[in-house]
Amino acid sequence: MNNAPAMANPLDNLRDIHLPEPVSAWPPAPGWWILAILVLVLIVWIVLKIRENYNQKQLLRVSLSSAIQLEQDYQNHKDPQLLVREYSSLLRRIALARFPRHEVASLTGSNWLTFLDDSAKENLFDCEAGKLLLFSPYQKPVETIEQLHQLTVAVHSWIKAVDIAGRQR
Repeated sequence: MNNAPAMANPLDNLRDIHLPEPVSAWPPAPGWWILAILVLVLIVWIVLKIRENYNQKQLLRVSLSSAIQLEQDYQNHKDPQLLVREYSSLLRRIALARFPRHEVASLTGSNWLTFLDDSAKENLFDCEAGKLLLFSPYQKPVETIEQLHQLTVAVHSWIKAVDIAGRQR
């Protein structure tokens, strides 16, 4: 009948719909890198602040326990000259730990007492009890129990005041 070649269906050559490849999550966009770096820096800063705060509180705990230990030792030996010498040494060690060495190490005499008062922002050592720190380690003091008590209170107050001032810096 009809000898004409059959025409092929033109739709047979079409391919099915192909979806594009899925978008890869790696490498992230530059904004994500910047955010990751900022978060990492923030975490490191927070850890350093927590560590610094812990070290400051550790210094306070050790300082106060040392002062209490000195008082307990005094109850055993009853040597006021030794107590004053040990208080002086303790104050010096704390000051060297808390403040720059070049500011503290060379202070002596009334300059040392002034530094103690200035660093505590109180007049703790500008009294007879404070003068014990100057003279008692080198000569037999003529102190009273009241002066030793004032010195003990001044030492405790100074340790706490310096700790508070150090946290505010």
